[in-house]
Amino acid sequence: MLTSQHSPHRLTLAPLIIAAVALALGACDCGRMKGPTATHPDLVANPVALSFEACPTVDEEGNPVADVFPDQQKFTLDNLGNATATLSFQISGPGADQFQIAEETKIESLEASGTAEIAVNFSPKASGDVSAQLTIDDGDPDTEPVVVALVGSGRNLPAQPSIRISYEVPGADEMADCIANFDGKIDNCLVSWPDTFIDQTSTLRMKIRNEGCPTLKITDLSLEPMAGAPAVQFFMEQPAIPPTQEAPILLSTAAGTAEQELRIRFEPKEDGTGDGQRYAQLTVRSNAAKSPESLVTLFGYTVTPAIYATPPYCNFTDANDTCGGTKIPTNGSNKKAVFRIQNGGTASVVIDSVTFRAPASGRFEVGALNPQGKTINPGESEDLEILYTDNPVYVTDIVDVVASSGGQPAGKASIRLSGGVLPCLTTNPAQTLDYSGTTDDPAVLPLEICNGTSPGECGALVISNILVTQGAPLFSLKSSLPQGTEIASGTCQTIQVQFDKPIIGGLQQGTLEISSNDPDYAPPSNYKINLQSQAPLNQIPVAVLEGPGGETNAFSRDLSATVPPELLIHGEHSYDPPDFSPGSPGGIAKYQFLLAKKPPAATADLVDPSNKTGPSVDGVKGTLDQVLLKLDPTIAGEYKVVLVVYDETGLQSQQTELKILMNP
Repeated sequence: MLTSQHSPHRLTLAPLIIAAVALALGACDCGRMKGPTATHPDLVANPVALSFEACPTVDEEGNPVADVFPDQQKFTLDNLGNATATLSFQISGPGADQFQIAEETKIESLEASGTAEIAVNFSPKASGDVSAQLTIDDGDPDTEPVVVALVGSGRNLPAQPSIRISYEVPGADEMADCIANFDGKIDNCLVSWPDTFIDQTSTLRMKIRNEGCPTLKITDLSLEPMAGAPAVQFFMEQPAIPPTQEAPILLSTAAGTAEQELRIRFEPKEDGTGDGQRYAQLTVRSNAAKSPESLVTLFGYTVTPAIYATPPYCNFTDANDTCGGTKIPTNGSNKKAVFRIQNGGTASVVIDSVTFRAPASGRFEVGALNPQGKTINPGESEDLEILYTDNPVYVTDIVDVVASSGGQPAGKASIRLSGGVLPCLTTNPAQTLDYSGTTDDPAVLPLEICNGTSPGECGALVISNILVTQGAPLFSLKSSLPQGTEIASGTCQTIQVQFDKPIIGGLQQGTLEISSNDPDYAPPSNYKINLQSQAPLNQIPVAVLEGPGGETNAFSRDLSATVPPELLIHGEHSYDPPDFSPGSPGGIAKYQFLLAKKPPAATADLVDPSNKTGPSVDGVKGTLDQVLLKLDPTIAGEYKVVLVVYDETGLQSQQTELKILMNP
């Protein structure tokens, strides 16, 4: 199956066209000569049809679109004959002007038994399917030319960056969209968190998606309290590193990174006002055409719990923790403790359940005193007994005591339980895997997961899970550790984290989370490693083509009045953004002028202005930023000059053209 190297998606029409054309071309033995091959070249292309998909270079109103990249596909050209092929390439058909052979792969000849890889770029002018054919002639009149079918699809997406913001609906396994105004701006979106107890947390996911074809650049994600609200009590967990104007988050359909997930934590605190409502505003700044500043209101309601547990935690193996004075040995090193469940509200409550969050450890269980099913009146309490079975491996668990009153939730008392010898989770590097200086693609960096620095210093470190929770699929685990892996004290084990570099560069971020039995990094916080790569934004250069008087697009002259019969064509105003601009051109490493059209039978050429009698520079990629168009003094008609420029990284511009009508 033919696929684009830059996009995993395909419109449905293009593969059907490709299949039909490939079948026809495969059956015709195109390019093979008639008769013996002893003294002839014999060209064969594989595959005989290419499929492309890319963003249009102009939007629906005809305006140019910034930061769009051509789709490039390649085919292999083999010379199976015994003579050198002198090659000429021609693209024809209704979509010919949207396909271009990559000049760095274009060759003039192919020796016998030789092989070459030819690349073709596709830059659509609109959405939808277009087709053309590439004809390759080997210069031998006794052989047939090779034909490669080209089918391109301009993506059927908005031609400008377009932002979509969605949010998690509490209590439902679904996401809802922020609704834009009639003008496309998002500034009236409300996201509500579930009611949250004071000093506890609740986290919701939000997603920012690029619905357009070009890259969406997120330059700011800021959380601020609403007017009149207390200090902000909403916090951004992901992304860990906020974007900036200089280091934006880039969302690209072409690179497969069209979506960014946010995780926002609501952590209410008592503010003394008696008002349980909490508000904040999320501002998303981007290059979205219709909503460059999107505003989202965040709302949460605080709840004061009716029941409490005393003490709220207990470490059964820590001699300094008496667990409220109730911890006593039971059998050997096993222990038990009693916790008081108190009703601090104004109405009676019923204890609905007493449950452990991680019962699989088997180290904690409810003893003889169990308040489940009992009613606790205001100001009264019931006891909960917890039994602990000792083991050197450190474990933690939380027992939740859930209450109701009159059929309505009345709060939850959570008791943190632990026991065993503490592990000492560390990593090398400690906080960040930075791929900014890597040259390989994909780039792979090692991460050591360690348990202290010396034997006997710490308890066994048990790895529960290792996940890339943000930044996939650009960031991924090339190698990991199985669930339940134990790392002995004073030792390390290594995993490998891979980064697949997007073609657009910029700031790319991710988060790696390590779940283990280390209580300092207990779920849901876990041990987090920031993954990041900062590369310059590789924007495509802009070719600017002008006539002798600064004309662009098209102009006309009288042939009889053009003496000598030559015109100076300018390309020196081309530029490579963002370091250069139309008013300050520069940054171009190579210029390539092509004489794409001339009157039939006319003799015309492009030459170096400083060497008018020198060799042709038509199609030559070099440092000349001006060329001289030598006209045929005897034939009037239309000429067309095309310019393509390249920046210092080799990135190619869209082609621009200048039409010249020479009147008699």
